[in-house]
Amino acid sequence: MDTWAATVRLALTGPATQAAAPPLPEGMTLEHRDPAHGRATVRTTVQAQDLASAAAAAAGAVTAAVSNWPGTPTVVGAEVLRADEAAHLTAHPDPLDLVDDTGAAKMLGVARQRIAGLAATPSLGFPHHVSELTRGRAYTAASIAAFDDRWTRTQGRPTKARA
Repeated sequence: MDTWAATVRLALTGPATQAAAPPLPEGMTLEHRDPAHGRATVRTTVQAQDLASAAAAAAGAVTAAVSNWPGTPTVVGAEVLRADEAAHLTAHPDPLDLVDDTGAAKMLGVARQRIAGLAATPSLGFPHHVSELTRGRAYTAASIAAFDDRWTRTQGRPTKARA
């Protein structure tokens, strides 16, 4: 049997998702919890013969551990790696291709100030920033490019409603 490291992603639904999450059992770590967007990420390790068994064991263990959380947590994805590979990636992470507000504006062909307006309009689905910096926000270049692909641009100011 091998030791596998798993990162399990959860969708949180229901009226009580804003409440605090109860603690997880020993050996599990709450990596990220965003009740406002209904998402959480839990890390754990499992013993299994192969990748498929490890994924099933990790999803089952996390599901059991979060069954007493407020709302309804549902497993929506998992990344499972042999523990030695996970340790290597932790020690040597892949570099992120990040852009700040100015870089995002250049990619979209808009003024830097327009980025704040796009980010403040929830209906547009502008990507969430990955970090808050002293001179603005940082985004992944891939998320800005994906937004650019699906964004329907409009020209000029919207027309005023007449009474």
